[in-house]
Order: sequence, then structure tokens, then C-alpha cells
Amino acid sequence: LISGSFCLTLVQLSKGLHDQLLVTKEQLLQSRKQLVQVGVEKETLLEQQREERIKVQALRDKSTLVSKELLDQQKRVKLLQYEVLAGRQDLKGMTSNCTESSRLMEK
Repeated sequence: LISGSFCLTLVQLSKGLHDQLLVTKEQLLQSRKQLVQVGVEKETLLEQQREERIKVQALRDKSTLVSKELLDQQKRVKLLQYEVLAGRQDLKGMTSNCTESSRLMEK
């Protein structure tokens, strides 16, 4: 009777441990699935971050090119302004010479 009761207790204990093992195994599988999902989400975010960095760098490069082009255009405008000023001075000088020549011819 003691031996049977002991065996029955062992079987019940074994069944309880087995059930607990199954529950723990299922929890482990769920945790692994969540871990995989988190890993995929993390990789997706990292990829998006890399793409954004590439876009930002491209925009910086374009901005640098536009700034350089703007500076070049400003230099060209400045040179053209000097040329116009020099042309005006030449024209003023020619006008003055023409006026003087006309006066001399009238005399």
C-alpha cells in the first residue's frame, strides 16, 4: 500500500512537472517569436535610418553645389558690374572727347 501510494504520488508529481515543462516550453516559443519580431523591426528601423542618412548626405551635397554655384554667379555678377562701370567711364570719356571735338570744329 505504501509502495502504491508512493508510486501514485510520483506519477502525479511527474505529470505536474511535465505539464509545467509544456507550459514553460510554450512560453519559450512565444518569447522566441517576440524576439524575432523585435529583431526584424529593429533591422527595418536601422535600414530606414541608413536610407535617411543617405538622403541627408545627398541633400547636403546638393546644398554645397548650389552654394558654390551661387558664389560663382555672384563673382560673375560682380565682374559684369565692373565691366559695366568701366564701359560707362569709357563712354563718358568718349562723350567728353566728342563734345570737345565738336566745340573745336565749331570754332
